[in-house]
Amino acid sequence: MSHRVFITGVGLISAIGDTPEENWQSLVEGKSGIGTAKYVDSKLTDRFVFGEVPHSNEELKQIAGLPSDANFARTSLLAFIAAGEALLQAGLTSSEIDGIIMGCTVSSMCETQKLYENAQGIDNGSMLYDRYDIGSVAMEVSEYLGHIPYHNTINTACSSSANAIMQGVMMIRSGRAKRVLVGGADALSKYTINGFNSMMLLSEQRCSPFSGNRDGINLGEGAGFLVLEGEESIASKPVLAEVEGFGNANDSYHATSTSPEATGPTSAMQKALRTAGISSEEVQYINAHGTGTENNDETEFQAIRKVFDKQIPLYASTKAYTGHTLGAAGSIETIFSLLMLRHQTVIGGNYTLTHDDKISILPLEASKKVPLRRVMSNAFGFGGNCTSLILKAGRE
Repeated sequence: MSHRVFITGVGLISAIGDTPEENWQSLVEGKSGIGTAKYVDSKLTDRFVFGEVPHSNEELKQIAGLPSDANFARTSLLAFIAAGEALLQAGLTSSEIDGIIMGCTVSSMCETQKLYENAQGIDNGSMLYDRYDIGSVAMEVSEYLGHIPYHNTINTACSSSANAIMQGVMMIRSGRAKRVLVGGADALSKYTINGFNSMMLLSEQRCSPFSGNRDGINLGEGAGFLVLEGEESIASKPVLAEVEGFGNANDSYHATSTSPEATGPTSAMQKALRTAGISSEEVQYINAHGTGTENNDETEFQAIRKVFDKQIPLYASTKAYTGHTLGAAGSIETIFSLLMLRHQTVIGGNYTLTHDDKISILPLEASKKVPLRRVMSNAFGFGGNCTSLILKAGRE
């Protein structure tokens, strides 16, 4: 049984890079991946902008080392790339991993239209209908890496992969595993784009979280995976960061909104501080969930005020770079938090901020070097499912 859990490998692909290093370079240069989507079938791509990974499925197959006739949905292709990167950096083989836990909301839904065409007999449609359930991506990641027997999928909307990380930490702490691969993946799909459009949540311009002129979300896609190892299993092996604290809460206020009192976000952050055994003053930066919608940003800031009182740390959202990657957001943004710790640099939004009466302290606008020991990463999902993680630098 290991109380301390460390990250020894990460993999990441998003709208701003194919690797963690490429993503970091884009962040520090203020390079956003928000723009017109080319690879998703939706008439709404003429109106709204997205954080699309700039590769076709054929190109993703090449990056993943798959033959051109391989038959996988885009979500799985993204997951293969990030999961493979994480395992490679950790210096582990699939036989040394005790399980895969991942967050996902789209799965093979990006093939919905082809599935419909197949059912209608319009053409051959897609052969991916047998992998349509939410757990299929984790199963395929297991097979791609070399058959990892245990795999589990969490779908708590936008907090899915943050909860996957949390479950992985708890498995190691409880002695049920020594090493686990955790993360998340989601691809843009016609189904989700239409769904968010029906809720009038999409923005026609690059999103501006916590700003008074914010007007909605940019949907994105990508995958982020992390290798977690217990302290006893890594010996003198280099570590990237420690997952020191975690907390999950559900305010169950509304199907898509958090409560006006910010009950869920407040409780999640408080629990993360308690499990880490630290005070709020020991967190130097918050990688906020910050989607760019009126409700989310207002309630998240309200929760930050409650938890951190008068000593609010620097905070910002990175969704103006990648878009909101749904089930992958928690893991992608946890990796961003890890990279900030590694480089002792906090990332600002890099967009013009305007005042909002309900957000009295605006987020960081420009990235800068600061001493960092701990970073909190927030992921808040539909239904009020809220998760906060705390990463600590090094292994002191």
